[in-house]
Amino acid sequence: MPRYQHLLYFAQRVYHRLPLSQEAKWRVRKAISPVITSLRHGKSIRQALQSAVTREVLLDHARESRLQHLMLDLAQRGVRNVSHVIAVPFLGTGGAENVALNFSKALREIHPDRQVLLVVADRDLVDERVARIDGVHVVVLRDFTRDDSYALKQALLYDMLLAIRPVVFHNINSEVAWNAVIAQGPQLKEVTRLFASIFAFQFAEDGKSKIGYAAYFLQPGLPALTALLSDNQRFVTDARTEYGLGQQGDKLRAVYNPSRLATAGWKARALARIASRGQDLAGQRPAFLWAGRLDKEKRVDLLLALVQACPHIDFYVYGQAVVNVSEQLPDLANLHLMGPFTSPEELVRDRAYTGFIFTSKWEGMPNILLEIGTLGVPIIAPSVGGVGELISDSTGYLLSEKPDVADYRAAMESVISNSQEVEARARALVELIDERHTWQRFVEHVKELEGYGI
Repeated sequence: MPRYQHLLYFAQRVYHRLPLSQEAKWRVRKAISPVITSLRHGKSIRQALQSAVTREVLLDHARESRLQHLMLDLAQRGVRNVSHVIAVPFLGTGGAENVALNFSKALREIHPDRQVLLVVADRDLVDERVARIDGVHVVVLRDFTRDDSYALKQALLYDMLLAIRPVVFHNINSEVAWNAVIAQGPQLKEVTRLFASIFAFQFAEDGKSKIGYAAYFLQPGLPALTALLSDNQRFVTDARTEYGLGQQGDKLRAVYNPSRLATAGWKARALARIASRGQDLAGQRPAFLWAGRLDKEKRVDLLLALVQACPHIDFYVYGQAVVNVSEQLPDLANLHLMGPFTSPEELVRDRAYTGFIFTSKWEGMPNILLEIGTLGVPIIAPSVGGVGELISDSTGYLLSEKPDVADYRAAMESVISNSQEVEARARALVELIDERHTWQRFVEHVKELEGYGI
């Protein structure tokens, strides 16, 4: 029996009876486990303590080395005068990443003499289709941790922020960054203004239990933040009520996204497409467009049920699975699987559509709806998240939060048979986007955001 076995047994009993949370116990265990391991290997208490101190020195040296390598890499790439650091979990072509790129681009436009660091914090995915922005530098934390450990990435992110001391640190859906804000917010607040974004409530399979960023991070992270941003007002309003935030709720603010297709001449092109809609659709079967991630939260099951219920309508489906493994899509005569796309402009290049259908379980303000509206295509969508702030009975066809196949089919038949009404609503949506979702308006919002646009 190893020396001090009786002491170890007593310590174990005390540990399990400590009136502490599991998280606190985990921290205690993490601190003393090197000492316990040494004692179990027959070392004296003095030797065990020396071993633990040596281990901590090695860990500190490795931590310092990781930071040095990261900072050297930035210097070699010409990264300088960084005013904003924006964290994302990975860099793909989804909505959250698009928001990060929008803020980065706006900051470069407002302050061309300053640079932005875009930190890929949770995973090492950087999609080659993501457009690069001059003066916006991408750094992948795993390139320097050589490990998928969130703890190592969190430590490196924290050390990097202390070293760079940006004016603003903005977290957009990174769990690593959220953990840093929650654990080390008071220290980080001393060197930078902390912002974060949450866009929607997310739900478990039962459709009732809340999960995801709002459920896990909003309340513990909010005290350290200068502001919590969303892309829709509904989330701001509902979160204040849901969590009883009181004065802290004043930190929640909505900043509407721009449509990336609202470029020069877009409005004239959209109105022309609406005006020629009847002629473009003449003589063809009704054709509806669906585009997005082929994942559970996007209700692919509902889409397939709708395809099967409407054999007289063609469905053109663009996208690929990103988060979940999509189920095998059946071979149906009226289902046309078109694969992934880079820009929504590709969707309307080869054919005209009767309308666009949107089937998500939850959302913030979906970028795809802004983009499809910018193209002048009529939209059918459920009133989830901030969708109702864009699609209404005057700008499209708004369904309930949990519509079924019959609801979609009724709306689609209405779009097919009432061309004048459909076109009037599509034009109204174009006007709303022109008023609220252009690039110029977004840049103005960023400038006006206290503590952010500096």
